[in-house]
Amino acid sequence: HMPNPKISVIVPVYNSQKYLRHCLQRLAEQTLPDIEVLMVNNNTPDGSQQIMDEFAARDPRFKSFFRKDGMAGGARNEGLKHARGEYVAFVDADDWVLPSFLEVLYHNARQYQADISSCHFVQKDEEEGLSPATPVPPEQQHFLDRQKDGPAAWTPAITRNNVAWRKIIRTRLITDNRLSFPENLAYEDLAFTTACFLLADKVCFSDEELYIYQRRKQTFSHHRLQDDPYCVYAAFAHIRPVLDKAGVYAGVQEWLEYYILEIICGGENGGNGLLKKVSLAQKRRFINQARDFYLQLPSSLFQHRNAVFRLKFSLLLITLKYRLPWLPSLYRAPLNLFTAISKPFMRS
Repeated sequence: HMPNPKISVIVPVYNSQKYLRHCLQRLAEQTLPDIEVLMVNNNTPDGSQQIMDEFAARDPRFKSFFRKDGMAGGARNEGLKHARGEYVAFVDADDWVLPSFLEVLYHNARQYQADISSCHFVQKDEEEGLSPATPVPPEQQHFLDRQKDGPAAWTPAITRNNVAWRKIIRTRLITDNRLSFPENLAYEDLAFTTACFLLADKVCFSDEELYIYQRRKQTFSHHRLQDDPYCVYAAFAHIRPVLDKAGVYAGVQEWLEYYILEIICGGENGGNGLLKKVSLAQKRRFINQARDFYLQLPSSLFQHRNAVFRLKFSLLLITLKYRLPWLPSLYRAPLNLFTAISKPFMRS
């Protein structure tokens, strides 16, 4: 009987035949040998299973699983069911990691007794090759402790690290809180990772660029948004009961609501929100559906007294944002200044 590995690496596999061998080979070459690699076939129609079988046959640390449905969230949940490691890592099948990826993250996690240990990344465009990663802002702290660092330090760290990849997460943090990925939704890792950070006591960050993120032209999320404009809301609604039970939701609710809007709209600086990626007609449809969606939500989901009004107001700003370029600077302004302006525009 083998002792439990230090890290379980979960690799969801869907239409990744072109990249999978390279991804798995880089995991086989990790300088931290005491790992397991849980490959989950997410009902992929290509020849990826054959590559998974090859690695499973020649390296006992590689194990192959199958999950028919649930999209990436379902595949990751399947991997979590079988994970025996002290920490868990998620690597996408079209990305790859440097040989020291897991060793550095594990060493840092042990040194700081951290629940989450994260590193930096390099982005690779499929056609253009490697490009430098977004520079780490100088104010980013390398270690955060919930007892000492307040939300002012904690929430920007979440915003910059809101993906499941390029980090290791203590497995007990996930299992003790019964945390899982939302299934059949895009942006499922964003909600899951946000929950992990909000539940963690200590997190640490490394500036080393140990993860190579490959941006492919066609990703599932881009198509998904057109079919389901509520994917972000639904993903975050999935983690709400977990945060409630842990007693952390009330303290972060206001930030979380703004954060969800920021993901959709791109925030006050007009950044890279979901609405940037769709046509004007889709923007209009999304805004209308989002408004209706929020009006139908049970009040238990957003308990702030003016949450619905704040949302309606934000949607008004989003609508105008495409016509008035100066408007984003008002995005965080006090609501009472705009109450009179917004009422004629929004249904109550």
